[in-house]
Amino acid sequence: VTYKQDLINEYDFYVKNLPVDIRDGVLLARMVEILIHDGNYSLSKKMRLPAVSRLQKLHNVDVALLTLVNTGVRNIGDVSANHVVDGHRNKVVKLFWSIIAHFKLSSLLEARIIINEIDCVNRANMSRYGPNKICCEIASGEAKVCDSLANNGDGNVNLLLRWCQVVCSSFDLKVDNFTSSFSDGRVLCHLIHYYHPGVIRREDILPTNQAMVEISESRQRDKTYKINELQAKKPSTQEQQDHFLQNERRNTALAIYRMTELGGIPNMLSVYDSANMPEEKSIVICIAYLFTRLIESSKEILATIKIQMFYRKYRGGDSNITSQHVIKLIHTKLDQTDEITEPRINTGISSFEEIEGKSLHQITKRNLTSKILNNFECETDKVAAQKIQKIWRRFCHRKTLKCINLVLPKLQAQSRMIRCRQDFTNQRMSAKVIQRFYCDWKVFKSDEENNLRDFATIEIQRIWRGRKVRKER
Repeated sequence: VTYKQDLINEYDFYVKNLPVDIRDGVLLARMVEILIHDGNYSLSKKMRLPAVSRLQKLHNVDVALLTLVNTGVRNIGDVSANHVVDGHRNKVVKLFWSIIAHFKLSSLLEARIIINEIDCVNRANMSRYGPNKICCEIASGEAKVCDSLANNGDGNVNLLLRWCQVVCSSFDLKVDNFTSSFSDGRVLCHLIHYYHPGVIRREDILPTNQAMVEISESRQRDKTYKINELQAKKPSTQEQQDHFLQNERRNTALAIYRMTELGGIPNMLSVYDSANMPEEKSIVICIAYLFTRLIESSKEILATIKIQMFYRKYRGGDSNITSQHVIKLIHTKLDQTDEITEPRINTGISSFEEIEGKSLHQITKRNLTSKILNNFECETDKVAAQKIQKIWRRFCHRKTLKCINLVLPKLQAQSRMIRCRQDFTNQRMSAKVIQRFYCDWKVFKSDEENNLRDFATIEIQRIWRGRKVRKER
């Protein structure tokens, strides 16, 4: 067996300070190997170790950057090895953002899925509030995203911004970019509230200075308030400004905490406010992970909204039902129950000859109308109740299945542990028995050899003494 330990095996890959730790290029090369799934460690074999001089560090960084360019990572042409070796913070951040956008955003986001979700949200908003309420569509407007984000995200970043605009349009909330629009935390809270109203309630989102500005602008457009009330755009005192900043930080902290509870979203954001704007690239990555997490439950949530809408519609009645629809409906119902023997409709006027021996003229107009509406309401309530029961049973089954999936691995682990422990105990007992028999056999063999040696010694002494006695005679 031979083993050769290289210098790369002794390298410490722990990251403490990113711009400083990647200066020698070894960490950067190892990260590229992991991202491109290089199991042969081709880049690590090209590293010059120990990287003490500047020329060695430049060579290592050049190897990693050349591999990234050949892989197809864009927008890193102005990042040179000198920037990385010198620890240029802006260039290093740009390099890592390009790597993340190339390897992660493309795997997290698909343009088709984002467009379909935008279309679904648009249709849901239109069914709720009407076409005049929708202020964001896929084809309208320009996304205010920096060029580096748009170039690296292959258009998915613009679609993410459009998705935020469409969702937030339900709450009269404007989203223009990934910095100032997200500074007060309301956008993140409303995105989570739209898909999970029970996780963040509407009343948990605190008002901010930006919210007051939007309210005042809407009042100005409606011209229902006096001009003096436009002074509400800015707080009048320092205490109010501090209060709004505190609300912004609370909204941000609430959104971060709820995203941690949802799971699947890396904790990359710190508490910020409008005085301390969030970093645009961090918001984009966070929104990308949040979109993939929320899209899993979007179909169920939209179906629930649709069921609720139809249920409220059935409960409140539909005023668009015409008399012709009512006559046709009651004719279908009575025909199914064999209460009408032979219906005839002439020139738009229903005339039924006999209903179980009674003529139609014997039924008053009020009773007929009441019977029609009661049958219609009972049928719609029955359909809505069945749908709600179906959704509830599915929710209960999923909850039970989730509990089973949580408990089953633990039971399996306990069972495997008990089985392994029993096997180990049996093997140890067998080993002890074998050792005992071997020791006994070894002792027996040793005693037998000793007895044979003693017998041979005694026999030799007897022969020697007999010979010696015969010589003396």
